[in-house]
Amino acid sequence: FRKTEELPGERNSSGVVCAGGTGSCITVRSGDKLPLIPAHQAKMFFDYKLTPSADLGADVIALSSMFVRGNENNQHQAGGAFLGGGETGAFAVLNLRASYQVTPMVSVFARVNNVFDREYSSAGQLGQRFVNSAGNFAGDNVSTTFFGPGAPRTGWVGLKIDLDRPTKSGRSADRD
Repeated sequence: FRKTEELPGERNSSGVVCAGGTGSCITVRSGDKLPLIPAHQAKMFFDYKLTPSADLGADVIALSSMFVRGNENNQHQAGGAFLGGGETGAFAVLNLRASYQVTPMVSVFARVNNVFDREYSSAGQLGQRFVNSAGNFAGDNVSTTFFGPGAPRTGWVGLKIDLDRPTKSGRSADRD
């Protein structure tokens, strides 16, 4: 954040009574980190031409922890009536891909994302729980951290047909 400001903070453990005497507020100070934006991220891509027709590739995406929405002052802590902390965990996922050029117009490909089926959170928010751990309605005023799950392992194969194939002159067929 660039400037100090008072924001609503009902579900933040560091919230205090707002200046007007109603509700709970948090003070965000210049320099506090924005929620849902990791301080560090790395994205690495690797490609290898196995043969003139076959390609293999991998990419790794790594993100550091992020403050969740509602923890704009970066001070929320778990404890008492506050379940869950104010940050997501850091994570890294590995994705693999391969392709094979069958003809100049046709190729087949395969891809697997999140190869190790890593469980991670891609987002989070402070909020009020309405259902307890037993699955019953909770009429209490307990706050919790809700996390948005990251994508599980997924895989697919496909066929690619390139209708914009080059002609003998080197120009695309639809442009001759």
